[in-house]
Amino acid sequence: MTFLRSLIARFPWLLALLLGVGIPVAMFAKTAQEVWEEGGFSFDMPTLEFIHRFATPALDHLMVFITTLAGPIVLPVVTLLLAALFWWRHHHRWAVYLILTVGGASGLMFVIKTLVHRVRPHLWVSPAPETDFGFPSGHSTASVSLALILLAWPTRWRWPVLVIAVVYALLVGFSRLYLGVHYPSDVLGAWGAGIAWTAGLYWVLFQKRGAA
Repeated sequence: MTFLRSLIARFPWLLALLLGVGIPVAMFAKTAQEVWEEGGFSFDMPTLEFIHRFATPALDHLMVFITTLAGPIVLPVVTLLLAALFWWRHHHRWAVYLILTVGGASGLMFVIKTLVHRVRPHLWVSPAPETDFGFPSGHSTASVSLALILLAWPTRWRWPVLVIAVVYALLVGFSRLYLGVHYPSDVLGAWGAGIAWTAGLYWVLFQKRGAA
């Protein structure tokens, strides 16, 4: 009976752990398996070809700008500025969480890219070409990690932040497909890994109520 009560009391945390870590890990694992064994999903190439039908010079410039927001120059600067803001407002744990999440996700993606060695698509000349390996998308991982941090951030501007964070992560992922530098499976795998990493760190650092 005591065990049952304890389980019921912990149910919200267990459910959050399943949704935030378990399912995203399964999503990443399935995608990685498909990439490793089958070379990706059957819809990878058709999706890129469909998106490219709508390419225009104006959209090229817009997508390059969007993808730059999650790139190796802009994102670290934004991360450090946000971390400094958290620290200045005495949210020290949030500052550490931010650095560990975004920095750790970037390092994790580098390791996985090196292990998987997936070649990027070369279906057309990209406005923003890349030369390293493709799976998973580092831009998508970093952007979804940052978006989840903003979603979890306790602020009175909850709904505007929610909309901006979700739109930001989706647009960055789409920009990688539009630019032809990633397959859809690269982005899906990145989202799974990014969500699991971010949620797992949150569970470790904030499992005590009121931690800040």
